[in-house]
Amino acid sequence: MKKIFPVFLILAFNFSHAQSYTEKYNDLYSRYEYFNNQGKMIGYKYYDNLYKVWKYQELSQSTQDSYISPINSSLINKVLASKQNRLDENIEKVQSSIDEIIKTISQMDVSQATQDAILFKFRKAIKSIEYKNYDYSDNNLTRQVINYLYAEANTIIKIETSKVPAETKNETKNQSSKKITSVNYTGYKKASYYSPITSEPTMDDTKVIGRVEYGDIYILEKYDDKYYKIKYNNIIGYIFVGWITK
Repeated sequence: MKKIFPVFLILAFNFSHAQSYTEKYNDLYSRYEYFNNQGKMIGYKYYDNLYKVWKYQELSQSTQDSYISPINSSLINKVLASKQNRLDENIEKVQSSIDEIIKTISQMDVSQATQDAILFKFRKAIKSIEYKNYDYSDNNLTRQVINYLYAEANTIIKIETSKVPAETKNETKNQSSKKITSVNYTGYKKASYYSPITSEPTMDDTKVIGRVEYGDIYILEKYDDKYYKIKYNNIIGYIFVGWITK
């Protein structure tokens, strides 16, 4: 049987059971709820606007056993909104990385046939992640996907450019100065998000010692037509010229 007591009994109740019961405020119902050491709610107090007093309502044993805490819709909406924001931001990061990689490939100083082969294989790599329905609200997973895209791009570029005959490579080097590999960068420059920094001038993934995330890289010197020696934060290494943005 439910009982209603005036506020002075609540104070006595709280004092005598201070070591055994926990008080929690429920925003949804605007009341204080009391739980025993087993986590069951044994009662609650609420403000009676008619009589301008706090009242305590005790729950019967059967009600305690069957009680389900109400859903805090306001909290849920905040959590969902935060997750949606992360999802939108991370999808944009992945798409930006894809756009940067494709732009870099399209500006490479290689034959059209080699460029087409690189783009074809890279688009297959993009398809492979589209079918997996990743949860991009997860920052770590998003970082892994971007890492995968750059690693695949590096591997594909390395394989396809190694197929080009030596005489073709020499001809390519003498092409228009507008090509990306002919630019002699120095000083601070921008690089594509999550661009790999290697310990040696190579696209070997095992040589990756860091990645460009935020801020500028500082180009120390041009190594050759494909790589620059750079400093990024406390890392000194090499970066493929294609990852440098103008």
